[in-house]
Amino acid sequence: MRKLRSDSCWKDLSPEQWETLEGWLLDENISYREAQERLSSEWGLTRSLSSLVRLRKYCAKTRAINGMRETMKAAEKVNESGANLEALRDSVRRVLSRRYFEQAASGENLKELAVVGRLLSESENREIRRERLAFARERWQFRVTKEAMKALPMLDEWKKQAEEMEEKRMEELRIKLFGKKLCDSIIQ
Repeated sequence: MRKLRSDSCWKDLSPEQWETLEGWLLDENISYREAQERLSSEWGLTRSLSSLVRLRKYCAKTRAINGMRETMKAAEKVNESGANLEALRDSVRRVLSRRYFEQAASGENLKELAVVGRLLSESENREIRRERLAFARERWQFRVTKEAMKALPMLDEWKKQAEEMEEKRMEELRIKLFGKKLCDSIIQ
């Protein structure tokens, strides 16, 4: 992630101002014009719209990277806990279902209702794909086992033929080593 240039017009902001400005642009999601007006009226700063656009992109990237670090730490803790992945998936679906029901019952935030509904639907679709894949794997294993069972008599026949050939080779070797007369007298 690139840092701001040393001559950037945003370098003079205090940490509190940074946090406030980032909140305006990302949390409140105000327009660039409104942000420009707030900068002028509250802090006496004049900034161009293009500068605000670039700053918003910078803040969004920074927030995403910082969020990724936190997510990775949380993921590592979950992995270390030995939690059951299927149980976690089930828990997520339950939480989403509950949130969807709450939003549908209240009817207040339709955007969140749509988002939660889409997430719930995608979760269900993934689960269906997982079950289809497991079923396809089982079906494939069954077919392979069935074919192997068909081949079993043939394998037994090959084994019998291999044993007969080995006996024949051993007999030929005995005859070469000890002669036919000696081998015939030992057998009788």
